[in-house]
Amino acid sequence: MSNPDEPRVLLSRRRVLQASASAALLAAAHPAGASSTSSISAKPAPLNAVRLLPSPYLTAVTANLAYLHKVEPDRLLHQFRSQAGLTPKGAVYAGWESDTIGGHTLGHYLSAISLMHAQTGDAECRRRVVYIVGHDSTSPRKTVRNQRKRRPATMTEETVSATTTISTSAETVFAVLADPSRHAAIDGTGWVCDSLDGQRLTGSGQVFRMAMYHPNHPDGSYETANQVLAFEPPRVISWKPGYVSPATGKLEFGGWIWRYDLTQLGPDKTKVTLSYDWSAVGPIPRQRIQFPPFTPDHLDNSLSHLAAIVAR
Repeated sequence: MSNPDEPRVLLSRRRVLQASASAALLAAAHPAGASSTSSISAKPAPLNAVRLLPSPYLTAVTANLAYLHKVEPDRLLHQFRSQAGLTPKGAVYAGWESDTIGGHTLGHYLSAISLMHAQTGDAECRRRVVYIVGHDSTSPRKTVRNQRKRRPATMTEETVSATTTISTSAETVFAVLADPSRHAAIDGTGWVCDSLDGQRLTGSGQVFRMAMYHPNHPDGSYETANQVLAFEPPRVISWKPGYVSPATGKLEFGGWIWRYDLTQLGPDKTKVTLSYDWSAVGPIPRQRIQFPPFTPDHLDNSLSHLAAIVAR
């Protein structure tokens, strides 16, 4: 007989079925006689294998991404460039960055944008990783030894060029330039992301594709199809960037050209001149783009990166 003082629990047919199903699942997961210490093995999925659907979690990731885009890498690199004897490109951040442990935040930021790129595939985060890591080449130990002379970039009416002397052979320098997979690390603009073909350059007329990113591009991330013009190992290599027309499927070019001229000065001494020529650009691109579309020191940066790469 039931005790009238005990609380009454009303069981519906649905609750009974739910309880029965739960009991069956538990029994299957832990059969009689099985060890209580047995467990189901679980392995974490890599970040790039998971994409979040609309949810509070995706909202949080999107907010984090927006914040990471607001942080300026050149300001975080201020202390590193200053201590390397180079001119900083951005004002130092306040707080710890300007006192006590300046430069400490850069490591955290680099980890954050690396993980964010893996989680979201964001091209701007990858571009910043490449840009920051490329600044390892600014250490005096590498730069002074491998760049004995550097002439600041000079600009004429429709060309801009920069020259440096690197302590290695022309063959070594040319081998790096002929490998598009190294171009992102050489790049002084921070726009080049990756090689899409994975093939070395072997001759004039060859076309190689590159993944690019520019904040002012309508799509942000885009591709270029570059055609090799001059290919004279180990003296000259040049190419003209273009793209595949969606309308015709054919290559079209903007009219600007990148060129490296190498002069062997000794067994381990090479003069390298990098030039950018936009004299063949037509009137329509000139209405939309100011040439050159970067400051001349981008060429100096490229040569510094190149000197560091060949020294490794």
